[in-house]
Amino acid sequence: MKVGFIGYGNMGSTMVRSFLSSGALAPSQAIVASRRKEARDEIRGSFPGIEATDSNKHAARESDVLLLSVRSDEVRAVLDEIAGDLRPDAHVISVNDGVTLKDIGSIFSGKATKVMPPITMEVGRGVTLVCHNDKVREPDKAAVRSLFGRVSVVKEIPEGRFEVAGDLTSSAPAYVA
Repeated sequence: MKVGFIGYGNMGSTMVRSFLSSGALAPSQAIVASRRKEARDEIRGSFPGIEATDSNKHAARESDVLLLSVRSDEVRAVLDEIAGDLRPDAHVISVNDGVTLKDIGSIFSGKATKVMPPITMEVGRGVTLVCHNDKVREPDKAAVRSLFGRVSVVKEIPEGRFEVAGDLTSSAPAYVA
């Protein structure tokens, strides 16, 4: 399975480092698309064997599972850009609370999942919230649970509960700390 990442900002880089450091993914199983040459050079230096590109389309063509870790205002443009390059059986995972599964479905009619991972996943802590559209079957759900379960506790919830659950799993621990 080839896992692609579009966006290598705070959350994108956290996920890549977490999955690779934990052994959830080998460098040869990952491809990272980033606009920033410095980011591509950094990930190649940290994880020899990983593929890093400046082409979102290339990452989409090469990935079985594609994690979109870009700002809310960029998701539609990125999906429009890569829609023709996604494999018919691709599984798109949005790492953005501001984008709904319906938003994704308006551009990509295949398997889509929404996740809210914790920043603490780098140390194997926290809760990743997950919801899927009706195209995602049990083997795909199990793959998501396996990937994120290596670096966090995974909780599948209805999309309508993401905001309050995010407050409980992300903001509340920060307030307590």
